[in-house]
Amino acid sequence: MSQIGQREDFAAAGADRVHSPERTTSGDEDLTGIRSQIRDLASEVNSYKARAGGAFGASLFLILLSAGAGYDLAAGRMTPWLALGLDQVQLIGIAATLGFAGLVLVFLGAFKLRPAARRVEARLAQIEREYDELLDRHDDPHR
Repeated sequence: MSQIGQREDFAAAGADRVHSPERTTSGDEDLTGIRSQIRDLASEVNSYKARAGGAFGASLFLILLSAGAGYDLAAGRMTPWLALGLDQVQLIGIAATLGFAGLVLVFLGAFKLRPAARRVEARLAQIEREYDELLDRHDDPHR
């Protein structure tokens, strides 16, 4: 089961326990606040992962374009590029630029977005543990 499915089951199970009439208002407010934080952090993790995936996908596309242009340059196949109005010098510049942009996106995804997502995931795990502890205390008031 995916983390999202587990989180939904977790939230649904918590909702069943929280909304019984004998619960105190203060405890319910704490649980609601933590559930809201969990939703916000889960959304932030998904956002980071989507951006990292987009960066990796775009980098692959740019690197493949660059490699294709480089192959055509090495093989001396300039006819398609000349039909587009590009000479050899321009094609070298375009291929180098696309390759560099692809590498920048790889490093952006690997060294900026993924670590940020891991930090948010760690914070999410901590808040989920706090939520479990609060649920346990809320269910067993003699603790």
